[in-house]
Amino acid sequence: MSQDLAGRMRQLTGGRALARGRSAAGLSLSAGDLPAGPAGYGLSGAASEAVPVEALAKLGFQREAGIFTRRLRVDPTWGVQAGGPSPSELALLAGDLGWGAVEPEAVWLFDTETTGLAGGTGTIPFLYGWGRWRPEGIDVEQWLLADLGAERELVERALDRLATADGIVTFNGAAYDLPLLHTRAILERLDGSWRPPLHLDLLPLVRRLFGHRLDRCTLSEVERGLLGTPRHDDLPGAQVPERYRRYLRDGDAQGLAAVLVHNATDIAALAHLLGLLGRQARGQVQDPTDHLGLARFYEARGATGSARHTYATAARVSPPPLDRASARYHARFLRRQGRRAEAAEVWRRLWERWHDLEAAEALCIDAERRVGDLEMALRVSEEAIALAPPQLADRFARRIWRLDRRLARRAAARRGRSGAGSATRGAIGADPPAGEPAPWSVWLPGGTAYEAWQAARRRRHPAAGRRRPASGEDVQAAPEGRTTLCLSA
Repeated sequence: MSQDLAGRMRQLTGGRALARGRSAAGLSLSAGDLPAGPAGYGLSGAASEAVPVEALAKLGFQREAGIFTRRLRVDPTWGVQAGGPSPSELALLAGDLGWGAVEPEAVWLFDTETTGLAGGTGTIPFLYGWGRWRPEGIDVEQWLLADLGAERELVERALDRLATADGIVTFNGAAYDLPLLHTRAILERLDGSWRPPLHLDLLPLVRRLFGHRLDRCTLSEVERGLLGTPRHDDLPGAQVPERYRRYLRDGDAQGLAAVLVHNATDIAALAHLLGLLGRQARGQVQDPTDHLGLARFYEARGATGSARHTYATAARVSPPPLDRASARYHARFLRRQGRRAEAAEVWRRLWERWHDLEAAEALCIDAERRVGDLEMALRVSEEAIALAPPQLADRFARRIWRLDRRLARRAAARRGRSGAGSATRGAIGADPPAGEPAPWSVWLPGGTAYEAWQAARRRRHPAAGRRRPASGEDVQAAPEGRTTLCLSA
């Protein structure tokens, strides 16, 4: 086995013996120990014959501190806010007051192009894109990993930039770009220099504010659906890794030109998107459907006054079905804020307009506990149980049974008696013997009180249904104006 391995190693090294030095892996190699490989697979950060320096220079790269760097400026007519967003906008978007002391000119827009999307140790970022606000537009820097052996210098310089930046802005950087860079730092034994600054990831904000308008929350979809700047003749992101592999294999630097344009467009889109999010956070809503997402954003940031106003606006101007959802969110928000009277009014409109069962239950709770109007709570429960699916009918049946007992005790107390209720309601109010069904089951579909009530309802409103009372059943009016069941002998 060892002889076969030694033979394969001699074939790889052209018959030369390997040096027997000591290293972390127990083996030391030098450039002379390996045969000439494909272009780009150098062993050090120094410029070698394998790196097509002239071809990279035609793309605008210059070698600075051992890193191939390309600089350009984005035209401000792309919709980029001159000078960048204000510190207060950054603090509101990030939900971090630390951004309030950050100067926009010291914030970097950051995006990478990698050899794959899987992440982990097998994925290498080969192009680092940086953008910064200037009065004339956005200054963009691109760092290329021209030789895989030069990754340490590239990662070290990226860590230095992160350590000196006041903040960075990314799109999905919290889940991809920054963890990947941290992984590369660990592999290069530079994790001791990992000191990331304040970070604002725009993807969660897009999902919160505009997710209802986008099929997918990708940057290209954001450009098309929100920014109004769809890309034309842009290289798809799925083809980026293959362009870099072709460069490493064949030295085709011209194939990287489309990758550079793709990355620069991503940086410009980040700046444009951040401006849009800043305007949205200030209340400059683009579309009526955006009010609900903005209200939820305000609530998450603790701006309760703005959230209450925006929820009310969303319920008023949102098109269906967002108007109903907005009213629900508005009522829940008011309830959480302790504004129960205002919440009850919103629940009432929900119930009257859409017969919303959540609103019906909330109205019953408010009427019973806050207002003390048991008759109203009972009336809403009876109307809701006819609309409720089986999984919700039990909740309204329990409530009807309990309200029945409370009303019966109240009526008895008024008459000066201590009994549980009138004779017509004694069967409903009595506690069941052991092993018997729950007393409120009479108000579930199939129960005697439920069927009698349904029959009386159809007599009052013939269009409500077609079911006739069962044989032997008769419906009479109860003293309180409701119905009760009498069985014939």
